[in-house]
Amino acid sequence: MNKFVFIVCILFTSKLGFTQAINDRWLGNWTSTPYSSINNKRWQLNVTPTMFNNCVWVGSEARVVPRSCSAYYYGSITKNDLINYMNQDITQVNNWMRSGMIPPKDYPRVQADLLKTQAILGRISNDTFRTITTKNSVLDVSIWILDLDSVYEIVSGEGGAGSNFHIMEFRK
Repeated sequence: MNKFVFIVCILFTSKLGFTQAINDRWLGNWTSTPYSSINNKRWQLNVTPTMFNNCVWVGSEARVVPRSCSAYYYGSITKNDLINYMNQDITQVNNWMRSGMIPPKDYPRVQADLLKTQAILGRISNDTFRTITTKNSVLDVSIWILDLDSVYEIVSGEGGAGSNFHIMEFRK
């Protein structure tokens, strides 16, 4: 097949609205592991060919549905990237503790959150992962990766004093 025919086929299929399917390994019902849950709550992740945890599977960012929750493949992330985010968060938390932004009574909770995230990070393979992003109408964004038999939600927020970088592990 020559390049022209290949390009025309790609353009034609994208105009017809074909969506990149989610990999079958993602499909199923996942539950957060007890040692990774924030506030000790058990979270659920349900993935079907058309839905990713209450978000419509659209396959790519170009097909995001306005005023809705959309899920799609978006870029990649490495374990080294995750380690760098963790280290930045530790530095920020230490600065907040020194400056008094985190009250001493909250130190044990913040330290426990950091230790949970570090332990989960230690279990993730030293690899590059294709990410799934979920984006809702208020622009809350979550990033998800699949590694071996676990799904990980990477949460990095600006939610105030305390650890803002968390990784939650989910298993079937």
